[in-house]
Amino acid sequence: MKKELAAGALLLLLIAAAIWNVHALDARCAALDALVTRAETCWDAGDDAGAAAALQQAGDGWQRMRAYARAVLPHDATDALTEAFDEAQSAVHAADDAAAQQLHLLHVRIAALTEGEHVSPQSIF
Repeated sequence: MKKELAAGALLLLLIAAAIWNVHALDARCAALDALVTRAETCWDAGDDAGAAAALQQAGDGWQRMRAYARAVLPHDATDALTEAFDEAQSAVHAADDAAAQQLHLLHVRIAALTEGEHVSPQSIF
């Protein structure tokens, strides 16, 4: 009977950790997305320096989160987000017209990263 209780406790612990992981990932990605939105707003207003600063903050946040993300998420999704950050930062710093598209792509990559961890029939089957 003790083995069954230990197994049940371990299962509950794993379920709680999975739920915490999804919640923590959502919160971190929401913070990144908010900074990218701020960069977009600055870019649209013609404030290149503000856009670069907000994007730098977002990129720094992603770099702090990246090791954790690579441990729990598919590497192709984390690599795609890293590349999107690099391309967006390059475009903003160069005042390239493609910066708006690169910032939008960042939103898409962040959303894909978050949605990949949510439980759905597609993620189970």
